[in-house]
Amino acid sequence: MLNLVGNVAPLLGGMFLPIAFLPGFLRPVSLFAMPVQLAVLAALGLVYLVLGWWALGRFEQSSRHHGLEGF
Repeated sequence: MLNLVGNVAPLLGGMFLPIAFLPGFLRPVSLFAMPVQLAVLAALGLVYLVLGWWALGRFEQSSRHHGLEGF
């Protein structure tokens, strides 16, 4: 999912072709204001941090329970 968003972002941002060439339904998505973009970036950063922390705890708990057999 992250790779998909990372590959689509330059296309929507006008890196490879002008935003005017995008289909009509994609133009509003590509023209977000800077505060909205920063808020989305901060929210995604927080979500990734929480998910990473949760996954680390789960993996640590699993490795303590199963030892190296779980790998």
